Amino acid sequence: SKENPVILFLDDLQWADASSLELIRSLVTDAMLDSVLFIGCYRANEVSPGHPLLQCLDDIRNFGSVSITDMSLGNLDMDSVHALVSDALHAFPRTTRSLAEVVMQKTGGNALFVEQFLTSLRDEGLLRYSLPSRRWEWNLKEIKAKNIANNVVELMTTKLLRLAPKVQSALRIAAAFGSKCEEDILRIYDKDPCNSGNTPAALDVAVTEGLMAKVEGPAYCFSHDQIQSAAYMLIPKAERELFHLQIGRGLWQQASPEEMDTHLFVVVEQVHRGAGHIIDYNEKVRLAQLSFMAGQKAASMSAFLPASVYLKSGISFLSEHDWELRRELCFDLYNLCAEVEYGLGKFDDVKIHLEELIKRGRTNQEKLRAYYTFVRSCGSQNNTAEVFATAISVLGHLGESVPSTVTKLEVQQEFRTSHMLLSAKTEGELDNLMTMTDADKKEAMRFYNLLLIYAYTSGREAFALMACRMVQLSLSYGVCRESALAFASYGLLLCSFGDNAGGYRIGKYSVSLVERFDAKESYPRVIATVYG
Repeated sequence: SKENPVILFLDDLQWADASSLELIRSLVTDAMLDSVLFIGCYRANEVSPGHPLLQCLDDIRNFGSVSITDMSLGNLDMDSVHALVSDALHAFPRTTRSLAEVVMQKTGGNALFVEQFLTSLRDEGLLRYSLPSRRWEWNLKEIKAKNIANNVVELMTTKLLRLAPKVQSALRIAAAFGSKCEEDILRIYDKDPCNSGNTPAALDVAVTEGLMAKVEGPAYCFSHDQIQSAAYMLIPKAERELFHLQIGRGLWQQASPEEMDTHLFVVVEQVHRGAGHIIDYNEKVRLAQLSFMAGQKAASMSAFLPASVYLKSGISFLSEHDWELRRELCFDLYNLCAEVEYGLGKFDDVKIHLEELIKRGRTNQEKLRAYYTFVRSCGSQNNTAEVFATAISVLGHLGESVPSTVTKLEVQQEFRTSHMLLSAKTEGELDNLMTMTDADKKEAMRFYNLLLIYAYTSGREAFALMACRMVQLSLSYGVCRESALAFASYGLLLCSFGDNAGGYRIGKYSVSLVERFDAKESYPRVIATVYG
């Protein structure tokens, strides 16, 4: 509200993924959020033309009603560096001017570079505190002659190399996980007999040096991303992939089932980054299975982008022989990957995976999940003709004959059949209908449900026929999740024919089915249909 405005600050937007940028764009352009100030920072040198962030900013500007103010923040100027140096040394500005000029010359005014350069001068004894005089002293001539790294990462790397070998090793491990690493992960890593060190204890030394901070979790966090980059550079470039693989393998082997579930994404990411070094077939299969687990977990959290990455990686570990030896795994990976890509709106990728599934499927049962995703994908692209053609064909294989063109006479016949079956049931009998168990009928209900949704906007006769068929199946074979919308739609039909009392009765029953099956996916449509 205007009385309680909100300021949202996000740093390092140059690393934001597509989903995060879309969320930012939606928030910033939402006319209802008129008391929010959004502040975003990014490094201009890491954002080149065509970068997704720049496209997002252009979209916001083109929206028209959002005011954007650009501020370019460069390095510190001479006066600022001078103020920083004099403040850090608790000295009068007139005594630190010459030192500040050298610091400016060596660092170019980069704030982190200035801080680390002063620290390196102290560590090397070129900047020292004199107890007799109670002030900082320095040898300007020696500082001027000091060779300095070209950038702050090289400077930090030099500093890290002066640390004890165990601390360097721990920093390399922590850097492999990114800017932050949970202590629990490090303790799992240390379980490996090949790792004799105590990684958390070694990182505690880095904390005292100001290189890392211990944060809630508990976890270790690098004090700056450039420090993390410097620690990562301690790993020779040619060995980095294998280093990640060794960490991933160690975690994979040492973690308990509970720990594996908690840290699944971390383990999978490490193994994936070194997967190019895996040559053993059985290990590739196990990794494909692990990738599927990660994709499944990410998809359940609606994290479709990382889920897609995990699943595509899992697919890459499969071979042609696996379609015979690991058939279920192949179908699971391809099906879930297609569903995730559908959630991301990547319909071309959806088509590629579904075509492979349909080509490989030998039975209708193996193809059903792929056809279901295909129908949903076509519907999302407004291709209702393909929706009906495919769904009707699949229903035919499931023993449900559906006419491609529905006449009023057919609707009347279906309505009479449904009315007759319903009239024979009391409210108590409806409430006690068994749960549907016939696999083919359950699949038929799923496809009818899709047709019911798309028929609502494409034709009244088709909508009525689908609703009646679903009610008939529910009364004959038992109810399921899809029955909720079926009865709600049938109640709507009753009201359209003037039977408001009957429509209300069936509508109430449909709501009870939502509760019975916890059918959250149907709740909005059922409530909208029943209560209008």
